[in-house]
Amino acid sequence: AVTWSLKGQGIAVLKIDIPEREGPLFFACRMDRERFCSELPAGEGKVFHCLMEHKQDPKMAPQCSKILSERAGLMGRDYKLAHPLLKSCDKEVQAYRCVPQPGFEKSLQFHLSWVVLCLENGLHYYKTQEHDRKKAEEDKTAKQRQWPNLVPFNDE
Repeated sequence: AVTWSLKGQGIAVLKIDIPEREGPLFFACRMDRERFCSELPAGEGKVFHCLMEHKQDPKMAPQCSKILSERAGLMGRDYKLAHPLLKSCDKEVQAYRCVPQPGFEKSLQFHLSWVVLCLENGLHYYKTQEHDRKKAEEDKTAKQRQWPNLVPFNDE
């Protein structure tokens, strides 16, 4: 959070609260954020995504590139760090049970790649069911079938 406060003599002081885990990334990449991503508002992982797109740019500070690589590795091991994915696909993640069940949070099966594969399987299942439903509607002689309530995937 960014806040302004007034100190004596009418001096304005800017205070930026940075979560402890974000501090090294924030400080190592502050110049690169201005260089590559200044037009983006902070929040929702937009700046992080922008920095990741420029990670191989020779103009990027080596320390920033190193921390971005470390963060990408952490995201691969802990899907909860993939904030944009979780925000955009939360409904699907819940509906297709792509979250670790209690007791399995640290299981190797719940890496980000597993969550993404689970979502892809859910999308395939959804498209197959939609195809079958449309085909059944076209076929007047087909038996009536009870269709499950499907969770549509976002097209974003």
